Amino acid sequence: LGLFDQILIKENHIKSSKTMEDLISLALKYVKNKDLQIEVENLDQLQKAIEIGFKNILLDNFDIKSLKKAVLLNKKRAILEASGNITLKNVRKIALTGVSRISLGSLTKNIKAIDLSMKIETFKSL
Repeated sequence: LGLFDQILIKENHIKSSKTMEDLISLALKYVKNKDLQIEVENLDQLQKAIEIGFKNILLDNFDIKSLKKAVLLNKKRAILEASGNITLKNVRKIALTGVSRISLGSLTKNIKAIDLSMKIETFKSL
């Protein structure tokens, strides 16, 4: 799954629009054949996204308790993806909440590149 597979509506997009519905209409008008995912920051926004009919919702920086509540509120109507402040140390607890997907930015953040080179030596014929 890559950024090219879907449209992600983030919180700053929502804040710059009159309503969430207006934003969705605009996205659907200009982009065809792409899934829409919306980022929510709290349970009220999640409820609204579910009511509108979103099938793919990103739960941004939810704590464990809120993730569990989100899963119950969702009633399997949408794919829920947990994101933000997730590490290898807490990913198991996040998974046990029942979310559908987990974004783990720590896998690629602050990674040191390997210094890899190939040396070629000239070779004398016999």
